[in-house]
Amino acid sequence: PRFGNMENTLLLHRHTGFRHAISAGIIVGLLLAVVPVLSANTNTKLLKQFRNTYGGITSAEISFSSGVASGTITAVKGKGYRITLPDQEFISDNSTVWQINKRTKTVVINAVSSAGQTASLDQMFFVLMNIYVPSVVSSVPGKACIRLTPPHQSAAIAGVEYANVYLNKKNGITRIVVSDGQHETEWTIRSIKTRVQVKPSAFTFTAPKGWQVIDLR
Repeated sequence: PRFGNMENTLLLHRHTGFRHAISAGIIVGLLLAVVPVLSANTNTKLLKQFRNTYGGITSAEISFSSGVASGTITAVKGKGYRITLPDQEFISDNSTVWQINKRTKTVVINAVSSAGQTASLDQMFFVLMNIYVPSVVSSVPGKACIRLTPPHQSAAIAGVEYANVYLNKKNGITRIVVSDGQHETEWTIRSIKTRVQVKPSAFTFTAPKGWQVIDLR
């Protein structure tokens, strides 16, 4: 009888342990099933916030740094832009580009069509963020990375294969990295103001008397 009680006890422990193992397995399975759903919901919310914040911007003033240069770009969609650097300015009314060197008192004038097509910050905010398709690369509490890609290969703008947009916990853009598949251009974003009021005269330039003017149009 004593051995029988011991055997029953062992069987009870085995059954109990088995039930616990099953319960633990079910819990783990449920958690594994829930995590992707939560992640998908978080990503959907993040992309919606991104679109609501940056989609449809028509004017902006952005303080940035890229490499060793720091400056500000003021732009209005369809009207032009003005990039201000310590010793230079680039001004355009979308038909003409003025490259201004304050130190040498020189201005180079070119037509937009022949000035070369490269990715710029105004294109990022006015075009790519509205046309390119966003997806979440990474998202952890306090920061995230959203990748923008063309809706199809033939729709690449200014040769941009993808752009990674880095966000802080307040959904503010802190960095943008643009790639054409071979080279990357990176901007660190210090501040962004949208819906700025800019006079049309901000996007034209008349060289002061005594300046050297090189007109390549």
